[in-house]
Amino acid sequence: MALLLNGEYLKNEVIDQEYLSYQKHYQEQMPRDKYEQIEPSLYELAKENVIKRHLIEAEAQKKNITIENQEIDLEFDRMKEYYGGEE
Repeated sequence: MALLLNGEYLKNEVIDQEYLSYQKHYQEQMPRDKYEQIEPSLYELAKENVIKRHLIEAEAQKKNITIENQEIDLEFDRMKEYYGGEE
């Protein structure tokens, strides 16, 4: 069942896709026993993340806030340098 959020429906497919992305990421990054411990909470985590992102995007739209790709690239480069790379 789709979520109703600020008068808009958020499709389950969006949450499912986020969940699958989390599964893939955590399976690749964690030992199996650790992954099995957190796996039951991944769907809820994905759902919360999608909701938060939707709310942030809606608020940014309401306030006419935009971010240029160049700003995103600069921030991404800053984070890569801080964390020592993309991995």
